[in-house]
This record gives sequence, structure tokens and C-alpha cells, in this order.
Amino acid sequence: MQLKPADAITSGITSHPYLSVILICLISTPLHFASLDPVRSGTLWIITGSIVVFALYAIMRACKAKRFNSKEAMALSIASLVVILAATYLYSRAENKQIWHLLGGFAVVLALYWFSDRKSRAEELNVFLITGLGFALKYYYVLITSIYDRQHDVGVFGGKEWHAGYIEYILNNHSLPNVSPDEMWQSYHPPLHHTMSAIWIGFNEKILLVDHDAARESLQVLTLLYSMLIIIISIRIMKYFKLKGHALYLPLIILNFHPSIIMFAGSINNDPLAAAFVMGAILMTLKWYRNQTIGNIIKIAFLIGLGMMTKMSSAIVAPAVALVFLLVLIRRIRDKNDIKGIFTQFCVFGAICIPLGLWHPVRNMLRWGLPLLYVPGLPDNALQKINMSFFDRVTDFSSYQFKNVYEQWATIEDGTISGYNEFNPITVALKTSVFGEYLNDKSFENIKGINVYFFSFFMFWIAVIIAILAAIAVIRLLTSGKLISKDDKVIKTGIWFLASYIVVSMISYYKLAGELPFVCTMNFRYIVPLVPVSLTLTGLWIEKGLLGNAKIRKPSLVALYSCFIVFSFCTTVFMGAVGFI
Repeated sequence: MQLKPADAITSGITSHPYLSVILICLISTPLHFASLDPVRSGTLWIITGSIVVFALYAIMRACKAKRFNSKEAMALSIASLVVILAATYLYSRAENKQIWHLLGGFAVVLALYWFSDRKSRAEELNVFLITGLGFALKYYYVLITSIYDRQHDVGVFGGKEWHAGYIEYILNNHSLPNVSPDEMWQSYHPPLHHTMSAIWIGFNEKILLVDHDAARESLQVLTLLYSMLIIIISIRIMKYFKLKGHALYLPLIILNFHPSIIMFAGSINNDPLAAAFVMGAILMTLKWYRNQTIGNIIKIAFLIGLGMMTKMSSAIVAPAVALVFLLVLIRRIRDKNDIKGIFTQFCVFGAICIPLGLWHPVRNMLRWGLPLLYVPGLPDNALQKINMSFFDRVTDFSSYQFKNVYEQWATIEDGTISGYNEFNPITVALKTSVFGEYLNDKSFENIKGINVYFFSFFMFWIAVIIAILAAIAVIRLLTSGKLISKDDKVIKTGIWFLASYIVVSMISYYKLAGELPFVCTMNFRYIVPLVPVSLTLTGLWIEKGLLGNAKIRKPSLVALYSCFIVFSFCTTVFMGAVGFI
């Protein structure tokens, strides 16, 4: 059976999501190199021509299927051509072109969804719609965000330290920095992300022959890809837990429109890639538990090892993985089932994961005398230093902390310190998960005609509600024996695995906040994988708990969809406004 054009495209994307997102990112790179400043010559006409060709092809196919006669097809072709050319003209004259890209991306996704077979492919297309709209918003954020906007520890290209200097050192010298990491800021990080970034810049300069600035700006193509890999892997994890229908759509709405993952798309430090490896390790551990082959455990080893080779904090996933390994080992010993085989798998795992994950910190220890888990500190006289006991910080939920939903930092004006530093890890996590570190009231002062704080208010408080729902979901899934069948050991073990990852991540987060009492060390970017992990368990609780109860099913769905759609709408407006600051 020959598929309609829209079905052929959407089916290809949903059947091969990893390949599709890689191809979209690669094909779009020469058009704009992740920037709208300036729009590349010829880009507009390439896009216009592609739309015209697709529109005419779709009309031709519809005519052959006898949906139109030849005269109607001709009239529709002329009308489509006029509309497309008029839109191109208006775009070329528009002062604020960025919003066209956001609306255009949404229009393409909606068109593909609408013209596909929504009856026979309902769930597949609903997932495509949610994910596609989320991708369009991330794509927009990349286009409006430069490599110096809302970045963390990036510095400037042309400098000699920070992430930018680290990348350029590898690019220019084809080697790791020949200087102690305590003398070159950020070079203590393992080099995988920085090496990949250097290779990407070199590819753009040497192969695509683009200029210095465009090659560096295009690094956001990689981070856009990493953020989408997080989404795709998360969908695979949700389907591992057999989520379907509303239980799948609801968490996917939040996941695709969650600001922390959107901002990851434009963040050129090593956080997005590390998070992608962590999510990959979680997915493969679940698959290994279900099918305990040496091939699957090798994949886990590479994913954790490469994650640690990107950022050492990726090792946070290791204790949860070890828990699954231990559980399998105990069962094998109890059942006397191929104990030698499982020990062989563990040895292979260690032989791959340990060298990959630890070679760089061991190198720094042997060569420069640094501690194995070296992390540079901040000066005690820094303005962002938090001068409170850790106990007071974690127990203080005074109402004044919630008068402004954006993260607060003390500032100096005319020699006087004003404001306060956020100090409670939970409030900081909630605020930075939605708005990051750099977006606040002052960011939108020059935007007229829209009260951005109004939308921010709803974003924050709905995020709080979602966090509470996730906590309830985890507790209910772990404590209620009625929700999950006793015979379903795969799902039960998966729940404990994800829950243990959440616990270890929060312990690590609080530990860092206590050891380095500064505002910046509590940023949510360190624990972003908690978003898809907790949403997966929330979806499972929705399916097994809320939707399983006929009395509360309908009101629960109405409340959840209302809440989640409002969050997504507010996120879209908020991120849209970011393009005008």
C-alpha cells in the first residue's frame, strides 16, 4: 500500500527517530548555522522552494487519488504558490523574523499531523505531534540564543580558559591542555564533549568553509541534537513501562515543553551530552534486566563510561545500576542459574566502564597531583556565598522566597548590598528548572504589550504541582501493592530502579549544595534527568492509579490536561518572549 506524502514522512520519523533528528539537524545546519543573525543568503529561497515543491507534490498526489479534478488542482496550485510567495515577501520585510520561525515550525508539524491518517495511527501521530511541537520550540530557542546568551561557564572563544577556551585549545593543538586544570578554569572536565565540539567546528570551517563566528555558533546544532536524544530516549523508557494513551501523552506534554530541556538545546557546555548518556544508561539497564545478554551490558558500560568521559557527575547513575546488578546476582545465586555467566558480564562491564570513566581524573591526579574527584571551589568572598548553616537552609521555607518566582541573587548598588541569595536547594531547583539562572524580571523590561511575569507565575506554580504529583506517584508506586501486579517483576524492578536514581540524584544535589554553599551550585541543570525519570513514574501512576478508578478518571483527566496544557502554552509564550529581549 502506497502511503500519502504526510504519512510517509511522519511514519519515517516515528520509525527511525534517532536517524531522523540527526538528519534534520545536519540538513538544517548550512541554512543558518544555529543563528538568525544574519539570515544566510539563499536560505530563504531554499526554504521557500522546498515548501513549494512539497505543496505541489501533495496536490498532485491528491489529484491522482481523485480527491480533486484537474481544474481544482490547478486552482489550488496557483493559490498555494501565491500564498507561499506572499508569506516569503512578508517575512523578508519583517522586523522581528524570529517569531516566523516559531510559528512556521508549529505549522509544519501541524500540517504533517493533520494530513496523516489520524484514525489508524492515532497514538503514533499524537506522540509525533507533541514531540514535533516541542522540537519546533527548541529549534526556535536555538535560533534566538547565541553561544554567549544564558550559558554556564562558557567564557569567550579566543580566550584561554572556560569551556570555550578548552574547546579551542583542542581544536588548535589537537591535544588536551598541557596545563594543570587548577590553572585553566573548566579544563578539569573530561574532554569528550569538548573534543566533539572541536571536531564539529573544524568540520564547519574546513568542509563547509564557513567563517570563524558561524562555525562556533553552530555548536548549538549539537546541543539541540543532545536535547532531542533525551526526549527520544525518554519516550523509549515510557514505552518500556507500557505507557499508552493518556498515561503517555500527559508526561510527554510536560517533557517536551519543559524549560530546562529547551534551554539545554542552546547550552554549549557539557551538561546536555552528559544528561543524554545518563538517560541512555537508564534505558539500557532496563533492557538488560529484561534480557540479560552480554551485548546489553556492554552498551550500559559504554554509556556510563562515555557519560563520565563527558562529565564526572554522570556517575550518579551508577549506584542505581549497581542495585539492579545486585538484584540479578542474588536471584542467579538463589536459583543457581548461570552464576559464572553473570560474573563474566560484570567483569566485562568493569573492564569497559572503569577505564573510560576514570582515565581523565587519574591522568590529572598522576600528572598534576589533583584529587581524583577534583572540583574547583569559589572564593569565600564571592557575593553569591551563602552564609547560613546547612540545616537552616534546607528547613527554611519562609513565604518571602516565593514572592518572586525567579531565582534571586544579592546585588551591589552604590556600594550597598541589596536583595538576597537564594539558599534553599528545593526552591532553587524549582525556580531554575523553569527559568534557569539568567532570566528574571529585568530580562523582559523592554518588552511592551505583554506581561511576561503573568505567564511565569503560572509556569512556576504548575511546576510545583507537577513536582508534588511526581513525589506522590513515586511513593504510591513503591508502597501500594495493588497498583502493580506481584507477578510483574520487570515493571516492579524498573520502578525501584528509577526511584533509586531519584534518591541518589537528590542526595548528590544536596551534598554539592552543602559542600559548596553558593547559589550557582544549586542550579537544576545538574539534575535535569530527574524530569523524564519522574515523569515516567508519574505516567505509570496515572495509568495504574487515577485512570484505573472509574469514579475519578474523567475529572482527573480534565484537571491534568488543563494544568499541563496551560503550562505548555505559558512556556511557549515565555520562550517566545525570550526571542525579543
